[in-house]
Amino acid sequence: MVLKALFIGCPLVPIQGLGERANPRLATMLRDFARERRAANRPAPRELWLCLAPFAEEVGAAEDLELALASDGTRERKIAIAAGEEAKRGRPAAGFRDDTSLES
Repeated sequence: MVLKALFIGCPLVPIQGLGERANPRLATMLRDFARERRAANRPAPRELWLCLAPFAEEVGAAEDLELALASDGTRERKIAIAAGEEAKRGRPAAGFRDDTSLES
């Protein structure tokens, strides 16, 4: 459901239980999706970091996270940083019910 929502351009915030859905298997799919988008010179959806950042090192996406953090997109940076902070607290994607706090 998470990958499909990102693929069709829908926000992740309304998805019930987003934090519980985040796991290494989903993170691997999101990493691959982000890489495919980047290879096609298309931006990856910013919200994918909500479920990918907590498992970035585990699924070999640490470099991808660094690219997002170094991006010029202020909003993408904020989401990646916030997702990483939530991951440190053991709450992947938790607390992201309202995306307005991440506006640039």
